[in-house]
Amino acid sequence: MERQPDLWRGLDGAWRLAREVRHAAGGTVRAEGTARFAPEGDGLAEREEGRAVLPGGSGMAFEQRRLWRAEGGRLTLWKGDGTLLCVLDGGEGVHGCPPDLYRVRLDLSGLPSDWSAEWRVTGPRKDYVMATRYVRPGGQDRPTLPLPGR
Repeated sequence: MERQPDLWRGLDGAWRLAREVRHAAGGTVRAEGTARFAPEGDGLAEREEGRAVLPGGSGMAFEQRRLWRAEGGRLTLWKGDGTLLCVLDGGEGVHGCPPDLYRVRLDLSGLPSDWSAEWRVTGPRKDYVMATRYVRPGGQDRPTLPLPGR
């Protein structure tokens, strides 16, 4: 496995996150929380946790884990259960979960102070865009959405 030390150094540590999930049928979920990256084996482990506010105002906690790896000149993202989520080439990737399709675009140009991820999910069961902005604690008061340039 290859290491991407510049990327790993840029992501390593604590982040604050703001997330917005916009459903095509209407309704928006907003979330705030934290993300932490730390070296793990040949990759970088990511753990996100926070609280989401659903349409109608009820809330729920969320947590997810991923492992980032550099493989063959590409970045791979692995789910917390060890299954491959997607392969990213040039900051973009696709994950098929038939019959739905997940497309991701990472913007890492603001590292080490901020970065963003946008997932577009389409299919007969799902149709939404999930945008997340990450900033370092002590930087901006809080991450802002919508994402710059969108």
